[in-house]
Amino acid sequence: PHPFIPYTEIGPAMARADILVILSNDTRGRIPAKLYDYVQTKRPILSIASNDELRSLVERHGGQMFHFDQIDAMAEVVVSQLDSGTADVARPYANELSSRRAAKELAGILDEITETKTNR
Repeated sequence: PHPFIPYTEIGPAMARADILVILSNDTRGRIPAKLYDYVQTKRPILSIASNDELRSLVERHGGQMFHFDQIDAMAEVVVSQLDSGTADVARPYANELSSRRAAKELAGILDEITETKTNR
């Protein structure tokens, strides 16, 4: 058990983690919100799910994803990570999932929509 950590202090807690785990539902239409926090760190990501879109995002950011029944493979990743220490993971695409980028893209869409309506 771990004491409660306020969301505003979660960054340093994630930075101390040996591995960040995403356990998702057996669904194809859901991306867990914690993925967006995780890719902003340099910690390894292990995802347990059945979702091709999530797999693509996790693997693009240097993580690994396993189906729910791949217990031995997941255990190997965890043991390997614990044995190797806390090496940083490079995330060259992390900014593509940042809230700053999402806000810019949304602003661009809203600008385009309001410009179209204003010019009618």
